[in-house]
Amino acid sequence: MSKFEKKIQEIEALVSQKAYYKVEKICRKLLKKKGNNGYLLHQLALSMYNQGKCSEAIGIYRRAILFNKKEPLLYNNMGCAFLAINNYKEAESCFINAVELDSVNSYYFSNLGDSCLRQKKYNEAKEYFLKAFELENKNTKAVVCLCVCHKFLGNLDEAVELLLLANKLDFENLAIYTNLVSTLLYSHRTQDAMLVALEGLKIAPPNSSARFELNIGVAISSWVLGKTEITTTVIRESREQPISLLENYKENKTLQNYVAYHTYLSSLLKEHATTSSIYDGEATKAIYFVGDSHCLSASESIVSYKDEQYRILSNLVQGGKAYHFAQKKKNVYKASVDMLFKALPNNSVVIVGFGEIDCRVNEGFLPKYLRGGGDYRDSIVEVVKRYTDYVIQLAKQFNHEVIFCGVPSLNVAFLPSLDGKKAKMLEDIIRCFNIELAKRISSTPYKLIDVYSYTESNKEKHKDIFIDDHHLYPKILRVLFDDHLTI
Repeated sequence: MSKFEKKIQEIEALVSQKAYYKVEKICRKLLKKKGNNGYLLHQLALSMYNQGKCSEAIGIYRRAILFNKKEPLLYNNMGCAFLAINNYKEAESCFINAVELDSVNSYYFSNLGDSCLRQKKYNEAKEYFLKAFELENKNTKAVVCLCVCHKFLGNLDEAVELLLLANKLDFENLAIYTNLVSTLLYSHRTQDAMLVALEGLKIAPPNSSARFELNIGVAISSWVLGKTEITTTVIRESREQPISLLENYKENKTLQNYVAYHTYLSSLLKEHATTSSIYDGEATKAIYFVGDSHCLSASESIVSYKDEQYRILSNLVQGGKAYHFAQKKKNVYKASVDMLFKALPNNSVVIVGFGEIDCRVNEGFLPKYLRGGGDYRDSIVEVVKRYTDYVIQLAKQFNHEVIFCGVPSLNVAFLPSLDGKKAKMLEDIIRCFNIELAKRISSTPYKLIDVYSYTESNKEKHKDIFIDDHHLYPKILRVLFDDHLTI
């Protein structure tokens, strides 16, 4: 065996040990002696990628491809490096080259689908994931991602069916459990979501991101179901998980949102234990509150409406914005509200509360304006019109009585964290949104909870109105029903 062959063996042994820095050193030394060698370049690129040096890895992959333009694995691995630095278009181009050179590799198609999914090209991604699954029915990543595409396209029943199939193929895959919980929550199958999350927790490792997500899935679903003792238990457990131990926390927006839910629900539980008066009493009728996370605040509380007592039943549409209902195409948020309105008894009273996320500093109108300029007021007018038109047309099908909920003013406690110019623009965006919403509702037979006027005129009381930066205390909805319900 030659010295070079022995070095190849050493490299492969080090790769199996994940000693990537040592692999890098050996490859660089041999490349100085041997010149550009395709195998060595590939191993060097892999070692750089596995050390998190993705830009360097990409440059080395380009060199390797010069010596072997027909090797699909090089294009695939370079695509993975582009994915890691969030350059999804370049990644897609690499994966296209890979599948053109090897049209029967399931994982190349799966990666191509992933690059499209991250660009929100759901229809294209769906076809690639379907192809990946057809080529290899054990490729559960492809099935999970195919379900994600169906979910965001608004095909919730198809997504649930596929995830249940994937669970049979790989019942220890935690990504299947977390995605199934999310999809069931969008489908308002809240009891099922809680049960699936509890099953997933039986196999989720301690201090893992999946365990944290599943705990919060149980917390959300149990809170919506009014089972606060379960919410308390899982919040307590998840509180013991240090955020620093959660994998990819800084890069994972979903995980960041779940951490925010954890903080929010912790505050709601504390309030629930100290203000029992808003939950106690007899209420034979229900008002269904469908909305973003704001709908959770008043869950199970009692309000007076038309001289009768009603219990608020929350129906969460995670991350829902007014913008989503202004879109012409079907999406998960429309599908979720469609499902709910159809499932409710005809003639139900429904609070619809979206728009607050559209009016945040890092979401919605302000970032769009800062990126592209234009007049955000025009965007607000168009979004509010389409949003309200969509909800009203849907309500008419089932004769539901809709009460729109406005957006609170900017919490004064949140102001110090904002740039002065951004704060002024954000305040104007919130004001314009509420003015336009009130204007639209005034020409309909529907009602508006004018939360903006209440919060704007009581800035000195914000610490008693806002439970955190964005959400209101549970007791506030009762006040709004009493004094700030426009007819």
